[in-house]
This record gives sequence, structure tokens and C-alpha cells, in this order.
Amino acid sequence: LSCEWYFVTKEDYEALDLEAFSRYYEAISLKNYIEESKAAYPSIDFSAAEAVYNNTASTLAELQAAKESVKQAILDFQAGEATPEDPKDMTAAITNPTFDEIGNFDGWSGTQFGAGGTTSTCAELYDWDNFNTYQDLQNLPVGVYKVGVKGFYRAGSPDNDWNTKDDPSQRHAKLYARSGEDSLYVAFPSLSSTARENPVYITTENGETAEYGMMNAAGYYVPNSMLDFTYFKEAENSTIKEISVLVPVSDNKLRIGLAKNANFDTDWCIVDDFT
Repeated sequence: LSCEWYFVTKEDYEALDLEAFSRYYEAISLKNYIEESKAAYPSIDFSAAEAVYNNTASTLAELQAAKESVKQAILDFQAGEATPEDPKDMTAAITNPTFDEIGNFDGWSGTQFGAGGTTSTCAELYDWDNFNTYQDLQNLPVGVYKVGVKGFYRAGSPDNDWNTKDDPSQRHAKLYARSGEDSLYVAFPSLSSTARENPVYITTENGETAEYGMMNAAGYYVPNSMLDFTYFKEAENSTIKEISVLVPVSDNKLRIGLAKNANFDTDWCIVDDFT
């Protein structure tokens, strides 16, 4: 990878057509999205979006609308004739469900996710009095949706979490899905539910073995960072489980999110892999 740097005066920079730059980068983003989508869904016709990309006079709004049309075409295709016996995966309706770019939380509104300490491809909310982080999904086919995510909630310190692991009143953070007047919630499991007898062992690039997880007061290992969480989630016989709710959608709109309404110092909620 190489870069060429150009130095310009402040006056020349202010004279640049910054909207043209925005159109260019949006066009490149659209092109990549179309190519990825054609490879994944060869039977879908993306010619209308391609025509917008090929038209050098397309506006920024038209390019953005074309990208949305590609996403909608995929959703409509995936929905198909879904049945309880043959459900369809509609995760493509969610923007940034897996946080694959570290520190990128695009698509999510409300209380902003953070990434502190050891970062990884997940998202966390740490030491908040309360929070509500959500995403509004539009143009969904009518149906019943199973909204899922992997994660946990730590009630205060790791030791306090262990001491209260069997107390449902201490599960303050919840996954929720809302459509119209219907809202469904499920509490996140405790940090202690992820406990393992041994840490997760990872072989590094130089062949050394690294350990992930910290020992709690009971002598078990639990995640204590975003990176710990990722390795616990990806480990064989993972202790990180998915939680989910079922919600009917009749108006083509669905809000998904996680929320907490409790003043609890040093607590922690971490999530990944929304579906």
C-alpha cells in the first residue's frame, strides 16, 4: 500500500468541490456494493442501480438511493416465501450488525457504543447510569422476526456479578425489539454465565500461546475486555450464547436495540453478531 500526498494552500482547498469528492466516494461504495451483491445473489437484477453508477451526472442523493435499492432487492429476495418451517435470514436489513471494523458503530443511534481499553470487533457500553442504543429497520416484509444477539451484562464488579448471578433482578440490561405498539424484551445473561474452568488459549503469529480471560473470586475464567469477549465467543464450545426475541412486524418497520434503566456503577454490557 502506498500513498501520494499533495500539499495545497488553504485558499485552494476552500475552492475545491467537496461535493464532487462525496459523489465520487459514494459512487465507488455503490460499485463495490453492487459487485459484492451480484456475486452473492446472481439471480437478482441490479441493472437499475448499475445505471445510476454509470451515469456520471448522478447526484449524491441518487447514488445513496441506488445503494438502498440494492439492499431492498436483497431483502425482498431473501424474504421469499418464508414459513415457520423454512425461515429466511434477514440480517442484511441490519446496518453494521457485526462491528467487523474496530471502533466503527455506524448505523446505531441513541447512546453511542464505546471501545475502550483492549478493542475488538464487538461493541460495549460501560459504566452508564442508563442507556438506549438502537437501530430502526425500514421496508421489512410483513412477518414474524426473530431478533438475536450474542452478549452479556455484568452487574457491577466481576465478583458482585458472581454473587448475584442467580438473581434475575440484577439483569438490568435487555435486548429489545419494537414494532408499532408491540415491544418485546429479554434480559442479557450475566457475565458469570460465560465462566470457564480454563482461559481461552490463542496461538500468536510468532507461535507463542496467549491466555485470554480473568479469574473471578470463584476460580473461574470470565471475559474482562472486548478482546477477551471475541475469543470467548469464537472458542470451541463457546460459553457466549445468543439471546433472542420474536416480534410481529405489520407496518414494515422494526426497532432493535439494547437498553438499561438502572443506576449501577461499574457495570458492563457487550454485544456482537446481531441477527
